[in-house]
Amino acid sequence: MNKRIFSLGILALSLGMTGMANPNPNNGRPNMPKKSFHRQEMTPEMQKQRIAIEEKELAIKKEMLKDKPNWTQVEKLNREIALERATAKTEKLKQIKANQTLPNN
Repeated sequence: MNKRIFSLGILALSLGMTGMANPNPNNGRPNMPKKSFHRQEMTPEMQKQRIAIEEKELAIKKEMLKDKPNWTQVEKLNREIALERATAKTEKLKQIKANQTLPNN
């Protein structure tokens, strides 16, 4: 009886581990190309934007440490962060579009 329970437990454990194994580096999607991330070097403007965002995030953290946070200030800082990120993303998209080769028609 104990041998049967033990062997069933080992069988269930091995099936579970086999099901969770992921030999594919693309998150289980075998036909997808490998992801490669090409990070651009940060320009001084990009560094300034990143620092501004980090400063605002720090200000939010400071505000949240208070007993009664000023929610208007938190919302204002969140909006400023979103605006900085949107501006940065737009600039990045402009750079990508400028670097694309145009097809010859």
